[in-house]
Parts: sequence; C-alpha cells; structure tokens
Amino acid sequence: MQNPSLFLIEPDQKIRSMIVKHLNQGGYEVAVADNYRRASGRITLDHCLIVLSEAIPGESCIETVRAIRRDHPHASIYVLTDGTTRLSTIELISDQIAKYQSKPLNMQLLAENIALVLHEPEMGGASRPPVEIRGVPALPAPAIPKIGRAPAPEVIGDAPMIRRVRELAAEVADTDMTVLIRGESGVGKGVVARMIHHDSQRYRDNNLVTINCPAIPESLMESELFGHESGAFTGASNTKPGRIEMAHGGTAFLDEIAEIPTTMQVKLLEVIERKELYHLGGKHPIRVDARFLAATNANLEQLMAAGQFRPDLFYRINEFTINLPPLRDHMEDLPLLVDYFLHLYSRKLGVEKPAFSNDVLAAMMHYNWPGNVRELEMIVHRFVLNGSAESVLASINHDGGQAAQPRDSRHSLLHKKEVQMVLSILLQSHWNQRQAAKVLGISYSALRRRIEKYGLKKHSTYNVNTNDDGDSLELRISARL
Repeated sequence: MQNPSLFLIEPDQKIRSMIVKHLNQGGYEVAVADNYRRASGRITLDHCLIVLSEAIPGESCIETVRAIRRDHPHASIYVLTDGTTRLSTIELISDQIAKYQSKPLNMQLLAENIALVLHEPEMGGASRPPVEIRGVPALPAPAIPKIGRAPAPEVIGDAPMIRRVRELAAEVADTDMTVLIRGESGVGKGVVARMIHHDSQRYRDNNLVTINCPAIPESLMESELFGHESGAFTGASNTKPGRIEMAHGGTAFLDEIAEIPTTMQVKLLEVIERKELYHLGGKHPIRVDARFLAATNANLEQLMAAGQFRPDLFYRINEFTINLPPLRDHMEDLPLLVDYFLHLYSRKLGVEKPAFSNDVLAAMMHYNWPGNVRELEMIVHRFVLNGSAESVLASINHDGGQAAQPRDSRHSLLHKKEVQMVLSILLQSHWNQRQAAKVLGISYSALRRRIEKYGLKKHSTYNVNTNDDGDSLELRISARL
C-alpha cells in the first residue's frame, strides 16, 4: 500500500532537510518548497497533509492557510509556529487547520502529531480546532494506513429533537438521496453531513469534500466548483480539477448553498442531475459520481420569492430535509455538551479536566446562545486553556456591548421577535400551519411547539400595524411570552 504523501513548506533549508529525513524514516513521502507560491502548482490530490511554516518571508500565515484551504480542500494543514504566535492568531484559522506545533521542533513529537492528524477520527461539534499536544511519549511513528471505519461524528444531546436528527441522518445515510440540512449558524450542520457520509456506502478514506460557498469569491466560483483547463483565463497555467470533481466516488457537501450566485445555480443543477460537468474552458464532459449534501441557514423560500434562489435547484436538493434546532430550543442538553467539550479539550491539551461552578452553569443556562453550539464550544475551549470563569461570564453577559437577555425572561427581546415573526406568517397564511412552517423554514412539529409555547390561538384578536411601505409587520399581541 502506498505510503502517506505530505508536502512541507519551510523556508529554512536545514529545518527542511531535518524534517524530511525524520519523516522519511517513519515511512512518509515528503515533497518540499520554501514558500507557498512555489508549492501551490505542485500540490496534488496525493498530498493528504500540508506542513506549513509560519515564518515564510513575504507571506502571511493566515492568508496562506486560507489560500491552501481554498486551493486544496482535500488536504489537512499542520502549522509550525515560531513560538511567538499568539493564541488569537491561531483562533483566526482554527477552523481551517488540524494542529499546530511550536519551534524549536521535537522531531519525535512532530511524527506523533502527524500520525494523529492522519489517523485521528473527527469528533462531534461545530469544528475540530487545532491543539498543541504536549507530553506525548517519544515513540517511533510508522505510517500506518487507515483500516476499517473510524468512529462516526455525532450530534451531542438527549433532547427528543436531537435524537430525531440522529434518526433521520441514519435513515437517509445509506441512500444516494440529496439531503438539505437546515439550521442557524453554529448548530452543527457540518457534523450532520459527516454523520451521513460516514454511514453511507461512499465512505472510503473519509472522501467527503466540503465546499464552503461563502468563502469562494464570485469571480472564482465556476473555476473552484467545476475546475478549469490550462489557458482558460489569465494565470491558469495548469489544468485543475474542481472541488466537485474531487468528490468523485464520495460525497460533496455544499455548505451555505444559498451563497452560490444564481448564474452558477443553473450549472450546479445540471451537474447534480446529469452527474457530469465541464471544466471552465473545457469542451468535453467529465463524469462525476458524487452524492450531494447541502446546508443553509437562510430561508430559501424567501430567497426564491425574491428571485435569488432557483426553485428547480431547491426542489432538487430538497429530496430529504433535516432541520437542526438552535441550542436555545434544547437547553436541557447544555450540561451534556459542556461536559463533552470539557473532556475533549482537557484530553487534547493534556490537562486535568476542569469544572464550572454552579453559578457559572446557571448563567450559561440563562444565556440565549446566538452562536449556538459553536459559540459554546469556543467558550469551553478558552476555559480549559485559561481556567478563567470570569472570562466565561464576560462572554455571555455581553452581546454587542449589551447585556444578554435571560433566556426565560417573559419579555425577552429574542422571544418577542420570534413570536412576531411566527404570528405574522400564520396570519398571512390564514393559519395554514403547514404552509407557514415552509415559509418559516422549520418543520411542522417545530411550528406546533412554538404555537403552544407562546399560547397563540387562531381565533384570538391581534392588532397588526404595517409601516409606510407596507413591508414589515409590527404586532401588538397578548400572547404568553
């Protein structure tokens, strides 16, 4: 079996030689360059890991990481820092890299960490952040290929709605149906996509290609999605496969699909339906056997009404829908999530598992969590790093400079806005609840829970005032908040 292939980007020739020698002894094949400009055209699909030095003259580590993630989404990224990198800098790219390690380098530790990057299964949660592993025993790290199927990622929680998400993911996994995963930012849509792919027949060497649609400039969208031929545009010196093509035989996950321009939506629809694409500048179709998953935090029904999302693409990707609830709707799972992240980061950082006081947990239970599980994960991660309960309280007691509203407050601004929106759509649809649920972008059962929660009744009297343009609604209601 072929040894794992890595690409090392390091400006210091002595350090390059030392790393290559040590990794070759561990069974790795290593290509090298002294900066990303020289490396970019030589990185191929065979390179499963890119080891990047932070200290490259004339190149920003943050911008280079983002460029690698854009140009080579199939590869993991391991950053070698100069020992002075601030945590805040790492956090800016925490969702784009696998791990980091400070110089001067411990070569045995480097080999151990690389083995972890290549063979460690992804954990549940919004992302897998980078960690510097300390105290790993100095053991040889031979390149051992993956065998079998790694443990599946999982949406954490015992609330009925979370159990239902897991049931739906398991139900659709072993089919080739296109799945639309809906929910607010930070609820774990990417985790659900990985769950579905992991349990499908397409799982092989974790060949799930995630396409972060908002991160791709509109001018590069066609080339990034579908690939290009040499000479297709200025600077296109080589033929390059698109990200959908990279998912051949596996799964393509279109994250935040609503961000794809309407001009590209037609071409994407053709690829999904016909299973073939054309490179930019190409004349011959390329067959692509990929399963498509999509996610969005947008109200696609409203975007369709506004002409910003094609109905034919919507119905094609909406063969099967999974709605992920915001954290504020299953707060009974917060203690379980907190414990999960405390365990995860204490293990990864090699520290004793800390604990929150009852007062801090109570404050967390009364916070609305606009960033959902991703925000919770970030706060717990920082707590494990610095042990400061004060920083946790500061994070959840300020929202844009204003104190967060208690979750169970009867006059919560968030709940007022939500009940206004729900009621306005119900009134516009003449209390057709299934139609209202579609417009709101939630399930029928989720709408029923909100109607019961807010005490909304069909035959009650509500005063509805519109503004001068007749567009937005202001509702004065006597519903239970």
